[in-house]
Amino acid sequence: MQAAFMYSEAQLCIDDASDQSEMAQGLRALNKFGKLLRGKRIDKGALMLASPEVREAQCRRSVVCMF
Repeated sequence: MQAAFMYSEAQLCIDDASDQSEMAQGLRALNKFGKLLRGKRIDKGALMLASPEVREAQCRRSVVCMF
């Protein structure tokens, strides 16, 4: 299954505990895996840099752009 989400849409899907769709469960699994990997990088001394602000923008094909 494929879908395109803006960051805010994906977060709403992850946060909605009543949504037990395959897509929501997949997003939650990816989110959990990402947090696990991020934690391991930090534990191993990864350099923490300030990330650029992410704002939703209607670029081309509803892609989220970084400013």
